[in-house]
Parts: sequence; C-alpha cells; structure tokens
Amino acid sequence: MFISERHDTRYATDDLPSGAAELIQQKIREAKGKLADLQASQDAILAEQKSAATQIKRSSNAVIWEKSKQRCRRWVDEHDVRTFVLIGGLFASLVLPFAFVAAILRQPVAGIVVGLISAAVAFAAYYFVLCGSDETTRLRVDHHELAKNQAKQQLDRLQDSLKLVNRDITGTLSQLSAWEPELARQRAQEDETRRKNAFDNLSKTLYEERWRELRGIDFENYVARVFQHLGYQVEETPTTGDQGVDLIVIAGTKRLAVQIKGYYHSVGNSAVQEVVAGMKLHQCSQTSVVTNSKFTKSAIDLASANGCQCIGEDNFENFIYGQVFPRA
Repeated sequence: MFISERHDTRYATDDLPSGAAELIQQKIREAKGKLADLQASQDAILAEQKSAATQIKRSSNAVIWEKSKQRCRRWVDEHDVRTFVLIGGLFASLVLPFAFVAAILRQPVAGIVVGLISAAVAFAAYYFVLCGSDETTRLRVDHHELAKNQAKQQLDRLQDSLKLVNRDITGTLSQLSAWEPELARQRAQEDETRRKNAFDNLSKTLYEERWRELRGIDFENYVARVFQHLGYQVEETPTTGDQGVDLIVIAGTKRLAVQIKGYYHSVGNSAVQEVVAGMKLHQCSQTSVVTNSKFTKSAIDLASANGCQCIGEDNFENFIYGQVFPRA
C-alpha cells in the first residue's frame, strides 16, 4: 500500500555491532576445527579399542591352547604311551603320504619327500604339544593372562576416553547447530543494515539537491527519481491533457495518481481537485499532491476529506526517506 503511518525508520535497528557475523563465523571455524580433531581422536580410540580387543582374543586363545596341551600331555603321561604316540604318529605321517603319492599317483620319489615332510611336521607337533612341563605351561598361561588383563584395562581406559570425546563431539555439534542459524540471521541483519545505509545515503544525496528551486518539468523529473529511489515504477502522463495527473506511481496492483507543483507560493484547492478528478481516468486508486512549497489550510482539509496525501516542504524529507510512502 502507498500510505502508511509516519514513523522514523532511519537507523532503527537492534543489530549486533558491526562485524558480529565475522565473530560468529570465526567461532564456527574454530568449532569445526575442534570437531575435526575430536573425530580424529575418536577414530584413533576406536582403532586402539579394536587392537586391544584383538589382543584379548589372542591371549584368551593362547591360554586355551596352553591348557589343552597340558591336558593332552597329562593324559599321555598317565597312560604311559608317550613313545607309542611318537612312533605311531611318525609312522602314520610317513607311510600314509608316501602310500598316497607313490601308489595312487605313481610318484615314489615324490612320495618319499612328502612322507618325510609329514614326519617332520608330526614330530614338531609332538614336540610342541607333548613336550614341556606344567611349570612351563603355567608361566606361559600367566604371561598370556597378564597380557589379556592389560588389554582389558586399556580397553576400559579407552572406553572412558571415548565417552569424553563423544561428549565433546555432542557439545561441539550443539554449538554449531546454535551458531550456524545465528550466523545466517546476523548476516541477514548486516545485509539489511547495509541496504538501509545505502538507501539513507542516497536519500541524503537526493535531499541535499536544490529541490526547493526546481520548477516545472525539472521538479517533476526530480519527484519521479524520488519515487524510483523508493522502489516504485513510475509512468509519466502526456504534457497536455493529463487531467491533473503528472505521474502515475505503481506498486504491484496499486496505482497512485500524483499532481506535482513546483511553486514559490502555497498550493491551493485546485491542485487537489484536479488530481482527485483525474484519478479515475488513469485507473488509480489513490492520489497525492507533491510540492516544494506549502499547502493552504483549505487545500489540506480538502485533501484529508478525499484521502489525498499532501507532500510539501514540511514533510519533504520524510517523503525522500520513505516515511510517507513506504519503500516498495
């Protein structure tokens, strides 16, 4: 709409100090850097947890293996069949591969080689499984149990560290979720402040021109520039037969008929009457008379009765700053 309450919007803002967006952006960069470090720490802890879990599993399997060897050795000793087991194992490992390779595949030399290798493997298995003592087994079991307990302790410490890192990650993400919308809001505010400042600077430039001395077409062109500065589309009417309407100002579907008077003396009733009469002809819904002089009291009363907006030297500054007709 064209006519609004007159209130000073110049520099009316609750913006944060200039550069606040940069400060927030710096905080966001620091938070993202911290988040990257935390995530790297999280990855390192997870890798160490995996290594500790692997160590626990390896030590547990080693304990099981040592105890299994001990049970096997005790059984052999209880039944006094150690020599029988050794000879039987070597014989089986030597004869069976040889018989398979030599008889079935018809490769006797290869059978001998395979048999010897199998016998060596059988002897090694016998040595590592059945040889040794309970004391040796106990020492090995103690060693693996110690390694397993140390790995468990490390896993517990890593779990505590991971909880702290995850807590810090959650806190940092929470900060980012709060700062990023604030950054967008602050940037929007600062952009709006820059737009307001640019608008006010141009308004000041327009106001400092010698508009009081303009007459005729020069004053009409000046008023057209002011409306364009306010964001409106402006159409000029023909110089003759305009029926009291010099400019048509358009905002969306709204059309404002404007009569312009560059006068030394006061503007009277006739200007108001002309623009009100010409409004319908130009398919406008509102009217205004703009002058760089003053209005007579009767012209003001007539304009008020017909909803016509009077702009004179008393409120011309407000007009330029968008306080009579709001910025489009």
